[in-house]
Amino acid sequence: MKRIPGYLLLILITGCAPAANYGRAVQTWVGADMTSLIETAWGYPHTSYQLPNGNTVYLYEWKREDKTPLHTTITTQGNTTFAHTTGGETRSFWCKTFFEVDAGGIIINVRWDGNDCWTPP
Repeated sequence: MKRIPGYLLLILITGCAPAANYGRAVQTWVGADMTSLIETAWGYPHTSYQLPNGNTVYLYEWKREDKTPLHTTITTQGNTTFAHTTGGETRSFWCKTFFEVDAGGIIINVRWDGNDCWTPP
């Protein structure tokens, strides 16, 4: 059986920490009034959906993109010079958070999905 190096194990364990923290943070809104969420923390949602059961789902989402930095390596072999460039790939980051609210305006369920959901420090 192969052993996992300690530093790799630490990375594997802490890699999910931001997502777990985000999940715990948004779950604290269950039972709260949606008006309170809007006025004190999140602002107005991006959109909302009416469910068949009469509840409303409010959606907050954000997206961002960035490019990885370019890196060029130049090597010379004899009379020939080679340039090899890597990077420049576009990476997309996003997060969607759904708050389900009952007819009384109380948040009854929270779900989220994405690769860039985090809780500010």
